[in-house]
Amino acid sequence: MQARWGRALDGEEFIEVHPVEETNGRERCYEMRFRSLRDEDGTLRSDFIDRVVAAIEAGDKAALTALVGDLHRIMVYPELGFSIAQEMAPAVPEALQALVAAGYGARLVPGR
Repeated sequence: MQARWGRALDGEEFIEVHPVEETNGRERCYEMRFRSLRDEDGTLRSDFIDRVVAAIEAGDKAALTALVGDLHRIMVYPELGFSIAQEMAPAVPEALQALVAAGYGARLVPGR
């Protein structure tokens, strides 16, 4: 995981294709594309991320609540059969629990 994101953050553009076997035995693939967005100075940029960070820094609770909900779905949906499991650092679930405990859990998957 660290090597993959290291490549992406270094500005390398690449595609990874991974096979996934479904419960009925059929095999499908998913594709991840890594493409860097850079400004004129060569600095990595993402307008979406910049807007989200600015909203969180401005105290917009809704932006952080939405991100907590998104992360929770990334963690729970594989158990429900809607997606495949994603690798994540051990600190990520701990951080999620801390944010939920701090009041940012309004958009969690119900019953999970």
